[in-house]
Amino acid sequence: MSGALLERVSQAFAEIDAIAEIRLHGDCHLGNLLWNEQGPVFVDLDDCAMGPRVQDMWMMLAGSAAEQQRQWSELLEGYQQFADFDFRELRLIEPLRALRMLHHAPG
Repeated sequence: MSGALLERVSQAFAEIDAIAEIRLHGDCHLGNLLWNEQGPVFVDLDDCAMGPRVQDMWMMLAGSAAEQQRQWSELLEGYQQFADFDFRELRLIEPLRALRMLHHAPG
């Protein structure tokens, strides 16, 4: 079963030609974002990797679909103040989520 999943993930990446890879946190979720008087600080950097920027963005979303949509709008608005976002990467969220689940699956 994991072989079929990996094949579909590979296919999803192949369908999106030439996605830019950047240095990622790799485990970017709200639990790895601490706040102090200067602002946010990312912690737990042991999973850093190269990959599509959406990998570090989708994991920041939580709650209902409506809440996630609002969070995505705010996150994207902030992101685009510093860099362009390739919207083709949105098609990689589910394949990336599947890879994460496979990575953390027991045994």
